[in-house]
Amino acid sequence: MSNKCKKNNHPKEIMFLVNHLSRIFQQEMRKVCEENGVPAAYRNLLFHLVHNDGCSQRLLAEKTGLKPSTISITLDKMEHDGYVSRERNSMDQRAVKVFLTEKGMKIDRANRERIAELDALFSSTVTPEEKAQLILLLEKVMKGYWETQEGDCSQLCHEGKK
Repeated sequence: MSNKCKKNNHPKEIMFLVNHLSRIFQQEMRKVCEENGVPAAYRNLLFHLVHNDGCSQRLLAEKTGLKPSTISITLDKMEHDGYVSRERNSMDQRAVKVFLTEKGMKIDRANRERIAELDALFSSTVTPEEKAQLILLLEKVMKGYWETQEGDCSQLCHEGKK
C-alpha cells in the first residue's frame, strides 16, 4: 500500500464513498481547467452547454442550480473570453440563446479526455462486469432518491450519455 493511501477507519456508507470520489474528481477537473487557463467557474456551464447548446439562460439556471444573476455575470465573462456566444431568440426578444464557440468546444474535449483517463484509472481495479454492475447500482440509488423526492431523474441519470 502506498504512503498516500493508508488504511483508515472511515465509515463505509455509500454516500461517504461517493462524496470522497466526487471530491477527487472535482480536484482533478479543477487541475484541467487550470492547465488550460480556464476559470473553474466556467466548467459547470461548459458541461451543460455541450448537452444543451443553444439553450436559454433560464434553462442553464435550472440545469445548474445557479441563480440567473450568477449565470448572466458568468456568461458575460465567458463571452468576453471567447468560450460562448449569445443570440436573442427571434421568437422572443427577451430570451437569449447561448452557444459554445470552437474555443468552448476545445475545452470540453480536454475535459472529456481527462474524464476518460480518470474513468480508466478508477476502473482499473475492477472487471468490466463489476464496473457495469456498479453503474447500475449507482443509477438505482439515484433513481430511488429522486422517486422519494417526487422528481424526475431521467436527465440526471443519463445526462453524461450522449
